[in-house]
Parts: sequence; C-alpha cells; structure tokens
Amino acid sequence: MPSCVNCFSWDYECVCNSDDPQSAAQMGICRTPPINEYMELRIFCQDWESVLIETWVLQIILSEINDVPTTVEIGFYEAPANFYDPQGRFEYAYQTQLDVFHSTYREAMERGRQLGDCRLASRTQNKYEECAHMVPEICSSEEPAVVQELVYSDVFDAPKGLGALGMESWFIPKFTAGRDPTLVSYLGMQGEDNRWKLAEMFNRPITWQKYCSLISTNGCNSTDDDGVAKRAPRTEAEGARYFVEGIYTGFFLATEENDCERDNGTTCTGHISDYPCSWPSYVWEQTQYLNISLESNGPQPGNGGYSLAQMEDIWRAANATKSDVIMQWWTPQALHQQFLGTDAEFIKVNLPTPTEECLHAREELTDRCAADYRTNSANFLKGSCDTLTASLYKMKIATLYDLTNANSIPAALQSPGDKVFELFRISEYQLAEIFTRWKEMGDPRVAICEWANENLDYMQSFVPNSYPRTMVEAKDGGGLRYTAAALAGFVILSAIASAFLVFQRRKLRIFVLAQVEFVGLLLSGTLFISTAALAMVLSTSNAGCVAVEWIINVGYTLELVPLLVKVSAITRLAMAAQKMKRFQVSRRALFGAVMGITALILVFMALWTGLDPPRQQHEYILSGEKNGEGETIVKVYEFCKSDSNAWYFVSVGWMAILLLSATVLAFQMRRVRMAHLRESGTLAALVYSHAVFVFIRLVAYLLGAVVRESILTPVRSLIFSFDALSTVLIYIMPKFLDGQKRSSSRILGIFTSTQNNHAHSSNPLASSTYASRAIDAINRIEESKEELKEDGSSEVQTLNALLAEKEREIKYYKQYLGRLRERSCASSDG
Repeated sequence: MPSCVNCFSWDYECVCNSDDPQSAAQMGICRTPPINEYMELRIFCQDWESVLIETWVLQIILSEINDVPTTVEIGFYEAPANFYDPQGRFEYAYQTQLDVFHSTYREAMERGRQLGDCRLASRTQNKYEECAHMVPEICSSEEPAVVQELVYSDVFDAPKGLGALGMESWFIPKFTAGRDPTLVSYLGMQGEDNRWKLAEMFNRPITWQKYCSLISTNGCNSTDDDGVAKRAPRTEAEGARYFVEGIYTGFFLATEENDCERDNGTTCTGHISDYPCSWPSYVWEQTQYLNISLESNGPQPGNGGYSLAQMEDIWRAANATKSDVIMQWWTPQALHQQFLGTDAEFIKVNLPTPTEECLHAREELTDRCAADYRTNSANFLKGSCDTLTASLYKMKIATLYDLTNANSIPAALQSPGDKVFELFRISEYQLAEIFTRWKEMGDPRVAICEWANENLDYMQSFVPNSYPRTMVEAKDGGGLRYTAAALAGFVILSAIASAFLVFQRRKLRIFVLAQVEFVGLLLSGTLFISTAALAMVLSTSNAGCVAVEWIINVGYTLELVPLLVKVSAITRLAMAAQKMKRFQVSRRALFGAVMGITALILVFMALWTGLDPPRQQHEYILSGEKNGEGETIVKVYEFCKSDSNAWYFVSVGWMAILLLSATVLAFQMRRVRMAHLRESGTLAALVYSHAVFVFIRLVAYLLGAVVRESILTPVRSLIFSFDALSTVLIYIMPKFLDGQKRSSSRILGIFTSTQNNHAHSSNPLASSTYASRAIDAINRIEESKEELKEDGSSEVQTLNALLAEKEREIKYYKQYLGRLRERSCASSDG
C-alpha cells in the first residue's frame, strides 16, 4: 500500500485520523495535526469507481495539504474504504435495495448533522452508526425527488457542481456496431421487423458454474481445456462469475428466450444487461414503450439486473469471445475508459431525446427490486427517453459551515474543511486520466498518488487563503512583559530590604509607635503581591495559575486588613479623646482580624480552586506571516483564566469593600492631630493609593472583553507591582527618613543644652533658677509616669516605650541637677 508520505515528492505526511491506532504518530504511520482543534471530516463513498477516486483525491487534499483529519464512510462495519488503509483494501458501499441505500445515505448525513463530530458515532460490530458530512458525487438525474427532499429537510445544502459531466445510456461494443451500424440508434432496433435480429445477436451470458454443468462435455475437467474454461470453479463465488481472466472466457448462450421459431417470433427477445435493482434504471420502460425486443434476465429481483461486478464480467467476456452484447452503463467510469480505443470500445446507442414529460414520469419509479416491478410499471412507460448528459454534483450537510467556522471557534482555529469542499472540482477528463493509470498500474491508490504528484498545482488550488496553518508559541508585548518582570523583581528586593531594615531598627521610637507587627504585615503583603506580579509574566502552568491567585488574595488580605484595623482604631481613639473617654487598643484585635479574614479568603480560594481553578489557556492569533514551508503561522499566547469571570470580580470586589471602608475611615481621620498619632495622614494616603489601584485592576478585568488576555497579563502585573511599591514609598520609606531626622535633632539638642548649662554655671542666681525648673520638670514627669500606668489605653509595648522615654528624661534632669550642685559647691569654696 502506498504510504501517504509518498503521494507527493515533498516531506508531507497525512495527518492522523480516528481509523489510525493511537500510537500511529509515534510509529511513523501519520503525523499529529499541527492544529488539533480541526474537527475530523467524514466522506460518504458510494459504490462506483468515479466516486471512489473523488473521495480519495479529496481525502488527500484535506489530510495531506490542509491538515484536516479525514475518514471515509461506506455504511457498514469494518468496510475498508480509507485511502490510507494499512492493507490497501477497499470495498464499495452496501447497496442491496434502493430503500436500504437511501436509508443508509440519509441516516449517515442526518447523524453527521446531529453529532457534528462523527467520532462520537458508534462503530462497533454490534452497534454500527453511519455518519458522514459530505458526498463527493451525485448525478442530477439520479432520484431528484430524494435529493430535493433531503435539501428541503435541511439535511443537505443545495447541490453544487463537481465540474464533471455524467452520462448514462445503452452501449454496445465497437465491433458490434461494425457488424450492424443500425444498432447505434434505437430506430435500428424498434418494431417486430428487428425482433429476430436482436434475438439472434444478443444471447444470454451464463455463469462459469452453468457453463461447466450445461455446456462443457467434461464438466470443465482441468486435463481437457476446451478453450472456454480451463477448470471447474472451486468456490461458489467463482461459480457465479461470468468471466475470469485466463481461466474462464465467458459464454453467451441462445436460450429459449432467444428462440424465435418456438413461438413464430412473437415473444423472443435478445438480451440486455441492466443495472442492479437498487440503482435508478429505465431499461424495462424503454424497451416496452419503444417496442424493442430486449430483456434483462440477471439474478437481481424485480428488474432482472446484475451487480456491477457481474456487468463488468459480461463486457469482458464479450470482448474475449467477440460476442455481441448490449448493456446499460455510464460515464465517467473505469471500465468505459479501459476499453477506449479498442474494438470493444463503448459505443452509445441513441435513444429518444429527453422531454419534461418523460423525466417527470420517472419520478414515481422507485422500487425496482419488487417482484411485481415489471407488471406495475405499465403506467410509467412514458419514462422511456434517453438520459440527459448532466453535471455531477457534490453535496454536504447543511451545518458543515457552522461546525467548522462557528463564531465560537477562534478565527485562527477555523477548519478549512468546508472551504476545501466548496472549492473542490474535478473534470471527466481528469477522471479518465486516473482511470487509465488505474488500468495500467492495477492499483487505484498508486494511480491516484502518481497522478496527484504530477498535478501538484491542481491539488494545491484547493488550499483556501491563509491555509495550511501551523502553530508557534509566542509572547505578546515582549518589552512590556520584561518591564513588568523587572519592576516586580525590584519591588520584591525593596520589600525584603525594608523588612531587614525595620527589623534592625525595631526599637526606634517611630517603629515602636507604629507597631512593628503592623509594619511586618504590610511588608509581608507587599512581598506576596510583588511575587505574584513576577510569577504572572514568568509562568502560565496550571499550578502557576492557581498559585498566583492564592498569593495575590492572601497578600492583599495581609496588607489591607491590618490597614483597615489600624485606621479604624485611630479614628475611634480620636473620637474617644474628643469625648475625654478612655479607649483601649489590643494587639489581639489586630491579629485576630487578620487571621479571621485570612481564613475566609482561604475558604474562598479553596472553593475557587476546587470548582473552577485558573488554568493555562491559549489565545490564537492569525499572524499573516509564513514559515519556510509556506504555512501561515498561528501565534499561540498563553495566559491564566478560569472559565467564569465571577471569581475574579468577587476577589476584586472583596478588596474594594475593604478599601471603601478604609477610605471612609481615612476621610474621618484626616483632622486627627495627636502627638503620638502623627501617621494618620500617611495611612490615609496609603488607603487612597490602594483604592486607585483596585479601581484600575477592575478596569483591566473589564477590558478583557476587547483586549487580548496575553496583553493584559503584563499590564496587570505592572498594576500589582506599582500597588505594592506604593506601600513601600508612602508608608515605609518616610519612617526611615523621619527616624534619621529625629536622631540628628536629638544629638543637636543635647549639644545645645550642654553649652547653655556651661554659660549659666557662672551665675549662682541662674543656677538656682535652672535647678528649680529642673526639679519641677522631674515632678511633672513623675506624675506623667503615674498617669500612664493608671491609663490602660495604650498597648503594653507602646506603654513601655513611653515610660522608658520618661525615665530617660528624668535621668537627664537629675544629672543636670547634680552638675549644678557640684558647680555651686565649687563656687562657695572659691
């Protein structure tokens, strides 16, 4: 069998289809389709050679050139009709009765319309479901009522021209026409005057078995070759043959039906070979209406026709024995082409010109296999004209375009299958050339491959614009993506460095008053958010997609909840101070709120991950660029997304609620002016900043309907990075700068105080005055200490810090008093 690789001289292989084993690509039998999203197409192949050729040529164009997986349907289980069948087999569609054929035909197309993907149809021996999307050949004169019904019932699209002309009629061999030229017209056969001539010329063909049992004198003994049969048939199938090359030449017998002397020439007839009863044929009507003494006496019920194989045997037997024969046949067809140019060439018999009345009379002729067919067809004898030379048509299911080009399918992934079928054309001359090659090579697959390779331009003319296509992974917004990654990395380092510096300076008054735990939670959230921003542009694996959403939501919880708690506490503290009431702030409240809301977020994320986790998804963009093999490049961009956008809006909405609450409180806090609560303005600015970035995030999510996700991903990463960076710039950095400024001021203040003390030491009166002031200051500080101890409004760490500050002040003034006493004593001694 010719591998699909060898149909063309280039390195193409056919793409794998559902008839191939699962490991076919690894075995080198076929290749994986470059675009897996193409739906497999299935072609319905009928039971004659031209449609078989058209089916296989179309399968090559689809499978090898356009990368569309394609299989062949012929209507029954394990019937080999695939061009790429490993054993090189093929069989014709199952047609025993006309209604069975049309039932199979209609069921296959209707199932293709219902299922869409024919791979969903059962193809087991116990349950075989016919399924197809297209039929490459239908003759316009063949059962027009049936075809019309299928179109009106929306099973089929309207038929479209195939490009070839078809014709069927009566034919005789060229040598018969040479013996009696009048036989090329029905006029040379009409009437009783020609009855004896027809009965004498056209004898009945007999099978090999009948010849051996009725004619052969030795029962076809293999030791005695009589020139007709070299041996007896060995099987029943052989016995039913009318010709076997090199073994049985065939035999035409003058039977009782040919004997005109038996009844004075009133009922004798010559023999004409008619189609199988399942095929449309009007031989009986033509012979009766035109008064032509011919009759078909084959084994088929009803019309007495023959199978196609038997008809081919009969023509070959006539050629081998030079016996006169007449039969119903058609073109384009392999047998017709095979004998072209020989003395057994098919010569058409001219029948009456078709008329509207004649063609209309044929519409009611359907059941030619019925036993009483010939007796019931008397009313339709007007359907006896010749058959029009007509265009051959192709048909497809009405929904094929929608299945391959639906709006739900990204434009870059839309299959060319429907477009290829619309473009497909083949002429009777091209079919004839393939038939000739078939005769010469003996293998239709080899003949088609060779012809396709020599007619490459023709085969490629059915490639739609921008096909074939291939996928290439790409990264959208390269510069933007690198910028987002660099910024995220910078924010991560900033958060880590800030955390390290805060830890080093955790005992400074500014961080003690701000509460180191609170600052730590903010920096943890900042680190989480910036880490997620970096991961967004670096990884789009399924695990990475889930991790990013977890980190973002937990990060914002660690950052926003402490912020909300602190702003709320400051606001309530200020309100309590205005009313001269005590207000107690507990560290437990801060951590309790963070842990509680974090637990809710974890539950939400668990539900999100379990029900509709963010997954790696792809965006396909038809670039218009081509690779070295002429394939149009489809760029594939990866991004993370859940099936539903509701999860994202719930996430952003929850953060918006937190920030809205904090914003309201921050607005209320704007006028707070307390000695130890000077960061209220900074906290308000941080709240407003987060609110702005959450709004920008919401806009970015809404833009997903019009902007590609692959572009929005680095944009969202930048939003997260800038949001995290704002925490460091607005809240953390000012504290470092303020702490350094306060240290410098204290050193300068001590130095100034020392100088002033030396100036006053020479004046006893001044020393006495300053000593009195120092003693008053010590008393006030002592009283302040006691008040702080009694007041439980401050947290333990804050209280300890304040008391330590008072102790340092008391120590300073006591030392100052000591120095005053020493100088006073020295002055007295002097």
